[in-house]
Amino acid sequence: MSDAVSENVYIKPVQVTYDIDWNMLNKKLYFPLSLLSTFTVRCLLYPFTLVRTRLQVQVQQSIYNGTWDALKTTVKLEGFNSLYRGFWIYSYHLIPGILYITTFEATRLQASNISSNTYIKSAVGG
Repeated sequence: MSDAVSENVYIKPVQVTYDIDWNMLNKKLYFPLSLLSTFTVRCLLYPFTLVRTRLQVQVQQSIYNGTWDALKTTVKLEGFNSLYRGFWIYSYHLIPGILYITTFEATRLQASNISSNTYIKSAVGG
């Protein structure tokens, strides 16, 4: 019974893509979604960046006893909005990030005309 079934079954081999090239991307979706995802991550993590900076600039006598203490103390003394002080200036880094990725991928695409070696393409791209 299994011999009859196996003769009629055709299994198509799966083609696996290991490298997604720049020309495979839909740029109209990539740029806005990339900006949105990066902005969202920065919104969530910025309070920890602020606390890290405050912990690093402490001199001699410690104001904070750690990350959670710094978060609680900042919110208690300065309010929740103080966790996002300086965020809008920090968020301007999104634009150079997109420009960097675009330049890297464009250079990598041009390098693929020179060599098909992925190590060379990545080295030339940056």
